[in-house]
Amino acid sequence: GTTALYHYLRQHPDIYMSPIKEPNFFSTDIILENLRQSVKNRIKAENIDQFFKDGMKRVIHRAYIRNKEQYLQLFSQAGSGQVKGEASPSYLYSETAAQEIFKFNENSKIIIILREPSGRAYSHYLMDLKLGFTQDSFKVALEKDRTTTPKGWGASSLYLELGQYYNQVKRYFDTFPPNNILVLLQKDLYQDKSATLKKLFDFLGVSNDFIPHEADFKNESTVPKNKMISHLLKSDFIRVKARNFLEHSPLKKLILHLLYKKPESNKSDEETKKEIKNLLKDDVLRLSKLINRNLDEWLK
Repeated sequence: GTTALYHYLRQHPDIYMSPIKEPNFFSTDIILENLRQSVKNRIKAENIDQFFKDGMKRVIHRAYIRNKEQYLQLFSQAGSGQVKGEASPSYLYSETAAQEIFKFNENSKIIIILREPSGRAYSHYLMDLKLGFTQDSFKVALEKDRTTTPKGWGASSLYLELGQYYNQVKRYFDTFPPNNILVLLQKDLYQDKSATLKKLFDFLGVSNDFIPHEADFKNESTVPKNKMISHLLKSDFIRVKARNFLEHSPLKKLILHLLYKKPESNKSDEETKKEIKNLLKDDVLRLSKLINRNLDEWLK
């Protein structure tokens, strides 16, 4: 959901979104040394210093900005009066981000968008398949991840932990005034995009009659067509360079079609989703009371 929101917000003339969608600046508890090697390779493959020197002329999906001057530079091209924002999902899982954001700007507006936890975990697993991080079944990948050490953002997939929303959301309600927090469900955005965006724009204090266009940005779930492609995609250098080259290329859709296919769900995957729902039932019920939303659909 954050990718969709980022691109909708980025189109609004009264809003300036960071050209790095996920700078992860306030997640100070992310230990970069503990990141998976594939994540470290991805960081090296993307030359952030050169990105700043070139004037931030393109959008980068993710980086780990630790320098405050660089973080502020991300918003240096914002127009006068524009609302400034970014979209780092790690801020929800991080135990330090809420307090760090508050120290930076206690008037910050916090937007949280949540997806049903078992569907979120499965989508995350499919992304790992797509990126070549795993070739295991959903069930096996889930079990391996639960016993992986060290645990943490970027160090392990956290299929289950990222869906334990109650404590994550509560940190923000414990830190910010309730009227500075907007909690959305992913289904809100896809079932009634117009009403959800009006609500979002009102929350941010910008014109609510702006209608963003549908851009080619949706994170559709796809997986590699075969093991050879999956093996090639393990190369972060190849993946980052190819992404940058194809960003505005008419060949992009054709090449993606040649590399990927839609995933085929199976009985085992559905049973694993049910196991996740059972494991997180109490967490969902507590979250429902916290945000005052009926989440019974998440338990079915």
